[in-house]
Amino acid sequence: MDQSAHWRGLAFRLPPRVDYRPGQLYILPTPERAERLVNKSFRESLATVALLIAVVGGFAAISHQISQQYTNFSTQLGQLATSLNGRIDGVNQNLETKFDALAQRTLKVEAAVKVIGENQNEPLKDSVRQLLSSAAGALPKNPEIAAKEIFTANSIIETLRLLKGPSDQRYFRQTISQINLLAEKAKETQLVQTVYLTRLSLAQYRSALEERFEQGTVLSFVPMEHGIYITSPNHLLFGINYDFTRVTGDGISFLGKMKRTLAENNVIQRAVIKGGIQTLDGIHWRDVVFIGTHVRYDGGEVELKNVQFVDCTFDFPYSERAIRVTDYAILKGKYLTIGGSPS
Repeated sequence: MDQSAHWRGLAFRLPPRVDYRPGQLYILPTPERAERLVNKSFRESLATVALLIAVVGGFAAISHQISQQYTNFSTQLGQLATSLNGRIDGVNQNLETKFDALAQRTLKVEAAVKVIGENQNEPLKDSVRQLLSSAAGALPKNPEIAAKEIFTANSIIETLRLLKGPSDQRYFRQTISQINLLAEKAKETQLVQTVYLTRLSLAQYRSALEERFEQGTVLSFVPMEHGIYITSPNHLLFGINYDFTRVTGDGISFLGKMKRTLAENNVIQRAVIKGGIQTLDGIHWRDVVFIGTHVRYDGGEVELKNVQFVDCTFDFPYSERAIRVTDYAILKGKYLTIGGSPS
């Protein structure tokens, strides 16, 4: 049997791989039904193609709208950026002008303060000497008058410290002599510690005049209670620059059963200690510079050899030993040992 059938010019090929055998009955669609099936399939195909064309056209229209909106947005954004840049430039110019004016005013104020300080430095120092002399003359009969004069002298010394009014070694020696005389007379009154506070102020004034210098390589400590612990005798810390600015307690502290005596032979040598707090007791300090440190002394054993205090503050409770340490700082002493013996 021929595997092709023809109706009205259309050819239909029967499915391949079918073994047609003579004598068998095969049911085929009529020509009319076959035509309807073909037409239906063709129409569905056309509808699908039309739908695809419509979808593609829709996407193209949407894409064009998005592109147009993006172009408009970019244009508006560029205009906004240009406007903002212009305004920012104007603000920056105004700020720069104001900062320049402020800087010039600051320089003028600093210059004026310097001139005032230079012009008032000698009169202020003379006033301190006159007040101390007058206070000594008022004792022991008029302690109230002496107290007012001592407090006034102390305030003037603090002003000199803030102004960093220059003074030489001779001035500090003369002032120390006056304070010593005043302290001797104050023993008969309640003004001993008041006189001692004036001595401490003089030490801080002297320290403020010392010049800072670069430290070189510095070992800086993060915030902590203490930077270094001494836990046993015979420690030597040599040739290191420490920055204890962020340490809340003593930069170098004792731990355990240490007695803080010179006999324990703990030595800090050729070191620079910056910032923070440091108690002097119990250590051999040799060729050490303290910079901006709050220095404490509790009246214990201590050795000071070529120790320099730069812009430091002092917390020395009153005692005869504290007076010796304070005078060492005022007069830039070379060597002082208190208690025990140097190692």
